[in-house]
Amino acid sequence: MTGKTLFLLAVVGGGAAVASQWPDIRRYIQIRQLSQGDGHPQNVPAHGRTAYPQPSAAAPDAVSN
Repeated sequence: MTGKTLFLLAVVGGGAAVASQWPDIRRYIQIRQLSQGDGHPQNVPAHGRTAYPQPSAAAPDAVSN
């Protein structure tokens, strides 16, 4: 019973990991297709994921008097 539970948890965890990274995986595949000459540049989103806060959400560097 414990083995089946661990297997099920591993499958669910792996599925959750793939689902959370799916946009990056899809973009990587499209870039690979471009590199091999099979894709079209218009199919690859240029923005990817946003790793840094946008300027509107960032705090100012200094307060001017």
